[in-house]
Amino acid sequence: MFAAGLFTSIVLAVSAPAGVALAQAGDTTVTLADGTRIVTTIRGLNDITIQISGGPNFGNNPATVNFTSVAPGAGVIDYRGTISQGGTTTPFTCQVNTVTQAVTGTGACAVAFGQPSTTPPPPVTPPTTPTTPTTPTTPTTPTTPTTPTTPTTPTTPPVIDDGSITVTNPDGSVVTLSVPEQALISFAEADQLFMALIGDRIGVGSLDGFVNGRLRAMGMAALQAQMPMQRTERDGYRGASAGAAAPAAGVWVNATGTYVEDGRPGSGQDGYGGAVALGLDVSTGDVILGGFVAHNQIDLDGTNASYESDGWTGGLYASWSQDPALRLTASVAYGASEVEYGRTVGALRSFGTTDRTQLVGSISAESQFALGENWVVTPGVGVSVSSSETDAYQDNANRPVAGNDVDMTVLSGGASLFYTGGAWLPYVSASVNHETEGAPGVDTDYGLIGAGVAIPVSDMFSLAFTGQVLVGKSNQSQSTFGVTLRRAF
Repeated sequence: MFAAGLFTSIVLAVSAPAGVALAQAGDTTVTLADGTRIVTTIRGLNDITIQISGGPNFGNNPATVNFTSVAPGAGVIDYRGTISQGGTTTPFTCQVNTVTQAVTGTGACAVAFGQPSTTPPPPVTPPTTPTTPTTPTTPTTPTTPTTPTTPTTPTTPPVIDDGSITVTNPDGSVVTLSVPEQALISFAEADQLFMALIGDRIGVGSLDGFVNGRLRAMGMAALQAQMPMQRTERDGYRGASAGAAAPAAGVWVNATGTYVEDGRPGSGQDGYGGAVALGLDVSTGDVILGGFVAHNQIDLDGTNASYESDGWTGGLYASWSQDPALRLTASVAYGASEVEYGRTVGALRSFGTTDRTQLVGSISAESQFALGENWVVTPGVGVSVSSSETDAYQDNANRPVAGNDVDMTVLSGGASLFYTGGAWLPYVSASVNHETEGAPGVDTDYGLIGAGVAIPVSDMFSLAFTGQVLVGKSNQSQSTFGVTLRRAF
């Protein structure tokens, strides 16, 4: 029979949210204290193979566990697969509750979690007390004393496989992980992947806000401050970025605040983040060139999970337009942050600090159209590509937590509507977005709804206020508010 204790640890180790498996594709080898060797091969979410050999149970009878279906649901993950050993293949099903870690199922799963894997030895019969010889009665012959019974040798209790594993850290230290600790680390690694996806999306959104949103709103404000409105031959509204203004340089500062909520069952956390950016740009006819540097941080906290990030980002951008019918903008940014993760499962807690980097680039196309005398609409499409890396680390109990690499592409399309009939330029905006990567159970399609106002304070100063909320993304919410001040030279 397949060792129930070992199967227990395998299911709990695989039972972290399924995105972890995808993030750690490849072979992993673990050798237990009794010599049992476990090789895990992850080819995809529904294609995980675990080969077990060696040790007292598998030396002459190796086994192979195949997970053929991993289906995340609302608070549970369903697993299906087979166990092959000794020429026999047996199917099993398991369902893991991600909040309580309770496991139910059929086949090997029922054996592992529904009944003990070994039968306790029978009680040992204590030795018989020797009989006291009877005093002989005269003239009766004395009774011969009874020979004492030889005590029974105690039975050696069998070795019970409790599912613990021994791993060697990169620094050479060795640590033994119990089954609950393996589950704790699996959840910690899942949190790391999930927060990498949130961090990547915030990085993409910040770059879009610093560059595209700033150019759009501040260009309108600069138009109002520096010149009267102009009409092209095609009766299109003409902005400063379309070459209507004389060459000029400017410096700008942006402050942004963000509220983020992670609503995953059993992993809920929320909190605030912020960024302060300083930028410089130069307009030379058809082209605007610029760069910026920003300091950003975020702090989320919940009952079972926590996350902190603090770092710097720098970027460059360029925008080109010869006609209000088309404006092209490209940007690139690189950021580095120190991040801290915390995760609690039952009475166990894991927390530690590591480094995270992100490289993001984007390209977008926008147009301008007049809608009557006092309205201008700016439709646009864009694509952003992000690549981030989070380093592995050892937590507070010297347990190893694997790192991850996340590549994400965000496709977006939307429009902004400006009112140009007054000195101030209020606007509303909306967009639909699609992420090519996402955590299980979290939508990759969502919307962004925003509003703001661009204010030409004087010939040299422009001011803009912006607000935006994320909608349509299950288990996540995000709200952002920003203010930008630009000084022209």
